[in-house]
Amino acid sequence: MDILERVLLTAIVVAVFISVNSLANYYARRNFKKRLWAGMLFIFSTPLFMFGLSMGVKFINEGDEIAGTIGLLGSIPYFINGLVVFFSAFRLVKPSEIVGSKES
Repeated sequence: MDILERVLLTAIVVAVFISVNSLANYYARRNFKKRLWAGMLFIFSTPLFMFGLSMGVKFINEGDEIAGTIGLLGSIPYFINGLVVFFSAFRLVKPSEIVGSKES
């Protein structure tokens, strides 16, 4: 891979990652359920992200056989970000709101 192709690929991956992350954070600001759904969406769309990234690398440089590795390494932070968004939802509520109170 040429250095220009690597810089372009890195810029594209970072731009997609930042835009999806900011969209999820904007959509699910202080809402517990929306943040849970956003985290699950991140987690379950990780294979699609990995496939798209791998195909993007394959499209940019057809002769290189490293597309799967780049797709896997690019999808690991995407998956971890989904876990962080998912588990950060639990900081928004009190435990009694999730489980229920004994006074019911």
